[in-house]
Amino acid sequence: MLLHLKPLKRSTSQSQDPSNFTHQPFGSAEFREAETEGLKHQWLAGESIRKTSINAMELADKAVGFLLTIISLSIFSYYTFWVIILPFVESDHFIHLYFLPREYAIIIPLFAGITLLSFLSVFIGYVLLKSKKKTA
Repeated sequence: MLLHLKPLKRSTSQSQDPSNFTHQPFGSAEFREAETEGLKHQWLAGESIRKTSINAMELADKAVGFLLTIISLSIFSYYTFWVIILPFVESDHFIHLYFLPREYAIIIPLFAGITLLSFLSVFIGYVLLKSKKKTA
């Protein structure tokens, strides 16, 4: 169950001590009330630092995801052009200088697939052996 830290009601003379927080579940009526009021509660500095670090992590995750998407689209576009369009271009055209010979269009994915299946099989075998040792 997710917990939400909510400050206790206290007088302004009390110090802002993190021990003055109670754990409130996200589904509680008090949390929903605070959420509908636009979260008018004042949060301690630690809460805002935590939100900032989470936002920075989310931003880093988005950047990595964007980078992986761009790389994947580039490889897909290159391979598609190489395999589908290039055979219809004259063999003495300068564009052929930027691509490997056509044999590699089959050899490279075949080698990558065999390598991937090998590592996957070794990993599954390792996990199965490790789980049998725990039960024995």
